[in-house]
Amino acid sequence: MTTGWWWQRGKTRLIVAAWALFLAVGISILVFIPPALNPLAFTADELPSQTGAKDGEGRVATEPESKEGYLISASFTALPARCYEVDLEYESSGEPGEPTARWEIVTDAGTTVVADGVLPPSTANMDRFNHKLVVSELPSLGKMVMEFRVLYPSQGSLRVERLTITPLSVAED
Repeated sequence: MTTGWWWQRGKTRLIVAAWALFLAVGISILVFIPPALNPLAFTADELPSQTGAKDGEGRVATEPESKEGYLISASFTALPARCYEVDLEYESSGEPGEPTARWEIVTDAGTTVVADGVLPPSTANMDRFNHKLVVSELPSLGKMVMEFRVLYPSQGSLRVERLTITPLSVAED
């Protein structure tokens, strides 16, 4: 409305200045205030698996019924560069110090391991595993495609309930 009023009165310089100011403020907001991202949450029954079986909203693998393989495999397409917290809710057999499974975060269609480790017995960490992950920007894509996997070693029992990826902050160089 204001632009039309100024246009009728021949104030084109004022119109250009006002719209340039709005454009500068808009671009500044987009650049300096990154958009908030919601956590990505998956129940294990929604995720692909090589072994085990669905059990309610979870997936369970037990010996001798289940062979070695990935109990869950979750792909995250186009994660923007920032810090994330990976949270896995699970239950496993075994005593502290006795590994029950392995976890890994991979990229490049599973060929490059970004992070990996032993998943401790769930009694050692109250049925939760947390890992902080920093995703850096790829020059060609701008966003990185990653996959989180849990490998069941065909011994003991392992039940995965939920996987949550929570954005924490913008990644710093």
